Parts: sequence; C-alpha cells; structure tokens
Amino acid sequence: MPPLTVLPVATSSTMTTCPTDNQVYSVLNGMFEKTVSLLTLSLPPNKREKHSQEIYEQMLSFLSRAPLAPNSVLRSEFIPKPRPETTKPKQSTGPVGRKKNGGTSGGAVADKPLTFRNKVKSSGYTVPPRTKMFTPSTGGRSKTKTPAPPKTRERKLYPLERGAPAHVLCRLQPSSSPTSLTSLSFSGDGGYVSCGAADTAVYLLRLPPSQGKIQALTGHDGTVQSVDWSHSGDLLLTGSADRTAKLWTPTQKDPLLTISQSQSTSKLKSTAGGSGFPAAISRAVFYYLDKFLLLSSSNSLHLYKYHIHSQPTDDIKRYLNSSGYKLVQTLPMEKTQSITCMSCINEFLSHLVVVGGSNKSVDVIDMNVGRSVRYMGDCHTRPPHWAGLNKGSRGVAHPSWAYDLFLTAAPTDGVKLWDLRSDRCVRCLSAHVSRCHAVTAEFSPCSRHTSTTFEPCLLFTSFRAIRTL
Repeated sequence: MPPLTVLPVATSSTMTTCPTDNQVYSVLNGMFEKTVSLLTLSLPPNKREKHSQEIYEQMLSFLSRAPLAPNSVLRSEFIPKPRPETTKPKQSTGPVGRKKNGGTSGGAVADKPLTFRNKVKSSGYTVPPRTKMFTPSTGGRSKTKTPAPPKTRERKLYPLERGAPAHVLCRLQPSSSPTSLTSLSFSGDGGYVSCGAADTAVYLLRLPPSQGKIQALTGHDGTVQSVDWSHSGDLLLTGSADRTAKLWTPTQKDPLLTISQSQSTSKLKSTAGGSGFPAAISRAVFYYLDKFLLLSSSNSLHLYKYHIHSQPTDDIKRYLNSSGYKLVQTLPMEKTQSITCMSCINEFLSHLVVVGGSNKSVDVIDMNVGRSVRYMGDCHTRPPHWAGLNKGSRGVAHPSWAYDLFLTAAPTDGVKLWDLRSDRCVRCLSAHVSRCHAVTAEFSPCSRHTSTTFEPCLLFTSFRAIRTL
C-alpha cells in the first residue's frame, strides 16, 4: 500500500458510499499539488449492516436506480422446450411384384392406379389459336397498387391545464341482467376498457363506445375480482374467486393460458400432481414490463414467468398449444393473515410492490432482493382495500420524486397520501368516507388530481379544489 499523501490545502472534494462493500470513498484535489488523492474508509463490522440498510433506504424509489442482484429472480427467463418432431418410418422398397389374393410379396409394391397431386397442364391442342399476339404499351398508368400504411392510433399530449371532469359523458350497461362490477381497467393506448363482474364474465368495450358492441369473455366459475391489461395492450389478465387466473386476447373468446396451480407447470392444462391456490385470487397484474405475472392469494405473493404460443391458422394445430407458465418465487407475508390489496408498476422497470394486509399495515416489497424493505403498521383504522401508485402516462413527463407518492384507501377511514421517502402520511382525505363498500383511488395522468370512489358519488381531488360527481 503506498504511503498516505498529506494535502495542506484541498480545493475540492467529493464523497460517495457503496452499499455492497460497506466502504466510503473520498476524492480530494490539492491546490498546490498536481495530484488527485483517493481515500477509502472501511466501516467497523458492527456498523456495516446498519449503514448498508440506511444507505439502501435512502436510495429507495419506485424508479429502479440500482442494478439487478446477481441472484435476483427478475433475471429469470422462460425458455419453452422445442416440441420433438415426429418422423414416419421409411418403408422398405423392393422389387415390384405381385402376390396372390391381391397382396404383395416381401417388400414388393402393389399395383395402384396412377394419380397426380397437382393438376396436369394442358398441352394446348384443344385451345383455339391466339389471334392477338402483342399489344404495345401506350404510356398509361400502372395498375399496381401501393400498399396502404398500417393504421396507428395517434398519440396526443395530455393537456396539463385541463381541470377535473365536470359531467358524465355516457352511461353503459355491460350486461342485460343486473350485476355488480367488481373491477375496471383501461388499456394503455385507451382502445379498450374491461370490466370484471360478479356473474363470472369479463366485459370488453371498444372506445369510443359508438364504434362497437360490448364483448363478453366467459370461462371463470366465480366472481372476477381483478382485471389488468398488459403494457403492450394485447393481453388481458383476470383473477377470479374460483382460484384461477386467465390470460385473454380481445380477438379470441377462449383463454390463451389458465393458471390454476400454485406450483409450476409447462403445459396449458394443469397436472394432477400440482396443488391449487389456498384461497381466491384477490389481485392478478402484469409486472416488470409484461415479463412476469404477479398474483396474490391468501397471505402470499406468487411470481410467475410465462410463454404465449403464437396461434396457428390450422384448426387441428390450434389444440396443440404449447403455452405455459412456471413459478419463480413465493413470498409469504408472515405478519398478516391475508393480503387485502396489492399494486405494482408495469409501465416502466420497478422493483417495488406495495402490499396491504388484514392487520391494517402497508408493506413495501423489493422483488430484486426478495424481502420487505419498509413496513408501516396501523396505517388505517380498518384494513386497506386499495393501493394506488403514480404510474405516469405516455404523454406526460414527471420529475422523479413524483413517482414516490402512492395512495391507500380503507372503509370508514378515507384516503391517505404517502411519500415513499418517509414513513408518514402526507395528506389525509377523510371528508367523504365509505361505510361498508371497498374504496378505490387512482392518480390522474398529470398527477394533479386523484379520483376516489365512495358510496354515493365519485370524488375528484386536486391540490386546489374538490369536485364531486
């Protein structure tokens, strides 16, 4: 180790820490010497774990600022196994010969009528002779048509100066019979809206409503408790009280994939050795830019990787679907009896998941390290039933600190606004409370308003005014 150089006067210095090796680095620049000194300070063994935890909590954010750990579950990939090709055994050929009673002798080939797979082109003797051999080109326009460009939905910037909605545009009834809607989700491009209902159906509506009819997707045997669109807008994930989760596409009525086991399987149908979920699936969402599926059942989180097989055009090959899923990790919440709400960000890479439990607490889980990084107990007087994150929008850019805000809602306790950088509630909205029904809350794309559902009305809250519909 070289001897320590003493700098009489330092003009500038900077300092940084590294949580992985528990060391502090300092760079000093001398005034009279043309040298730059690097100082390294190692922490004592008894303070390393505490210092590493403090540095990690300071870096805690919904934006992924740290690289993936070497043994992180987010590095896993689903690679489907190729289907073995079945080859027919070659028939032995031998000299052509006949056998009595119409059979063949040994490897001899039986006499069969001559057939052609393709139509034989005529020689032209039966066609009348051509009288017009050549037609000169007179410079006319070519009849070849240029292919039309694909139609894409125009992206518009979100108007930040626009206020909260003031009136109802239209009222829609997805089902002919009266039924309650349990969940609602818009696709990322705004082309579809999906509704989960208590009559075990999922209703899809093309936006704007005048363009198409309401489409019903049936396949669950219980109340559909969760609906969520993928980031690409091509897939729809539903979770039901029948302890299953299904993947859909708007162009097909049958599900692409059914998750009915808490264990792994590589085929579409469940195997007899797998065990089902212990309770109903309360929440099912896409995670990490559609790379994983995150499900909550009882007091555990289930992370799955999946593969969707491309749909063939042949009707026979359509039943040989090789879509599958595989369990990556199961995270049990030991401090709570059941998970009442769960939310994560799929619009960009984020390692954090917010979980609410029946013990009136909110837990922040880091999927990169697979453990809880922040625990907030007794957040509400009742168990929280909803957690809303600031997911942003494609047409609006926000500062990094705006994504660290999230909402929690509970019956009889209103809505609370939290900051991830601290363990305290920033604002509490308790003027309008719901007595019995579950409360939901979401951020607007501009992050200036929040929408909250209550028993008699829909409430829009901003930093300056409150509007009720």
